[in-house]
Amino acid sequence: MTVRLIISVLYTFVGSLCTTGAIWAFRAGWNVNGRQFVLTWMSLWLFAHLNFLTFDIMINITSILFPFALSPGFYRWAYALPTHAVYNLLVDI
Repeated sequence: MTVRLIISVLYTFVGSLCTTGAIWAFRAGWNVNGRQFVLTWMSLWLFAHLNFLTFDIMINITSILFPFALSPGFYRWAYALPTHAVYNLLVDI
């Protein structure tokens, strides 16, 4: 869990930096300073991280809601998600 959190933080941190850099590279006459760059970067980072965590939670929860035996073969990728393993562990306990 800790490794996934670190990866998500780093991924969204670098992604938001690249997005902010792309926006600021074409700012053409804006009267802005470095403080506004950092505020833009952090705002985009928090937004991206929130979206990443929401997607991660939704994808893990859906992997335990639907019975795999009744799902088409395409949806069996959810076997690889950690929530399914925890659910099976709790059922066995």
